[in-house]
Amino acid sequence: MASWSACCCCSRRASGYERGFHDRPRQTVRSEAAKHSEEFDEQGPGLGLLRASENWRYHVNTLTKAMRTLTPAPIRSATRQSRLDWAFGRHFLDDRHELAGYRAELESLWPVVDAAYGRWGARTSGVGNHPVSFAELSPKSSERLYALIRKLRPGLLVETGVCNGVSSAVILQALHANRFGHLYSVDLPQFADPSEAAHWKPEPVTGTVAVVPVGQDPGWLVPDELRPRWELLIGRSQEILPPLLQRLGQIDFFMHDSEHTYECMHFEMTLAEKHLAPGAPLVVDDANWNGAFSDFVRARGLHSWDLDGGTYVTELSAGSEIDPGQVIVGGEGL
Repeated sequence: MASWSACCCCSRRASGYERGFHDRPRQTVRSEAAKHSEEFDEQGPGLGLLRASENWRYHVNTLTKAMRTLTPAPIRSATRQSRLDWAFGRHFLDDRHELAGYRAELESLWPVVDAAYGRWGARTSGVGNHPVSFAELSPKSSERLYALIRKLRPGLLVETGVCNGVSSAVILQALHANRFGHLYSVDLPQFADPSEAAHWKPEPVTGTVAVVPVGQDPGWLVPDELRPRWELLIGRSQEILPPLLQRLGQIDFFMHDSEHTYECMHFEMTLAEKHLAPGAPLVVDDANWNGAFSDFVRARGLHSWDLDGGTYVTELSAGSEIDPGQVIVGGEGL
């Protein structure tokens, strides 16, 4: 079996993230560097001495920026995705081939999404004074989200924010493959209707408006064969979530992808926290748009993983060995 621990040349860097080495106060850096001098020296005596010196942080950052400038963008992107795959796979999966298998399973969904995107564009073009958005996850975050659900096999899942239904379809495809689980989705849609455009609420960071074509329901692109495991509830999450979670009791998965304000994100995460089973994943899309997610994980000393495109996942029982007050992020930080 090709294990994650032996699969990547960046394991030394990733272990640094897990220890929180790069995030500790400056006065602790010299002692940590001395403690791990042998590890640094394995990378070459010159780099070992440089990183153990008083100004190692400045020199390493300068060198890193220079290398990024000289490295073509496609190579930088591929390197970043490899790091994200390694950090995600090492924690959630058994070996490096498992993620590739789950990606292959998800391939059948992309023609459905592509066709829906074409129809959506034809019916929303030129509507309103704000740029409109299809509101889909990135392909890479979709793949890791799918792998997460396939591997963990959650039974009761709740998501907020559906729009045209890309994330819902990804989740439901995983449940269909698992032959297990049920998804409850909460959404308050905005429609591509000229009569409603004056009342649209743009996203706080991008200024775009996630819209559903007129005459369609939220999640309209979800294939019929995936719908038996799905229940859609229409309304504001502040009104729908409390009675829904009270009815469901303990849940195994929660995903926020609705209104990306600090207040709404904080409300949903703290409410979901009371109902999530120990170790259950909490996924937040556009977590980097404000400080709600970083404050949430920092206050609880939680570890989080970057799924790509601003989508992060954390486990509520993962902070027992993490120093409270720190935010430790696998792969790329917030």
